[in-house]
Amino acid sequence: MNSDTQTERRRSRRYIVTGDLQIETGNRVYNGNIVNLSESGFSVRLNDSIEPGSNIHAVLRLQKYPETIILDGQICGIQDNLVSIKLFSPDLKMKILVQWLEIENYPWTANLKSTAKPIGNSLGSSSEELDQAERENLRDHLHSLG
Repeated sequence: MNSDTQTERRRSRRYIVTGDLQIETGNRVYNGNIVNLSESGFSVRLNDSIEPGSNIHAVLRLQKYPETIILDGQICGIQDNLVSIKLFSPDLKMKILVQWLEIENYPWTANLKSTAKPIGNSLGSSSEELDQAERENLRDHLHSLG
């Protein structure tokens, strides 16, 4: 995957995170480390090779985040041992996680579509496309995390 294609595909910030994950494809299980994530997908480092295009079921455990995230997606790119995964559909758990990362001022990688900086514990530009009801719903979920 070349970096031009990767940059063009990104529609939201990718937060730099650390954590463990487990990926299942059919009857095979892979373990790895989370490198970064956004509302639409994430990148991981795996020690074993995995087939591009594979449908996956992933269990993510981020450091300092109080909940385990379970997601379904597809392997969309591989470079060395770095694997990119796109989610099949938008996921409320991922939106909540991304807002938590923003509030906690996690670092993020820039992209062509977004030049705004995170702004502490207010809802920043990564959430501007959300309608007011959805923002309130996400805020309520964040408060329940503690």
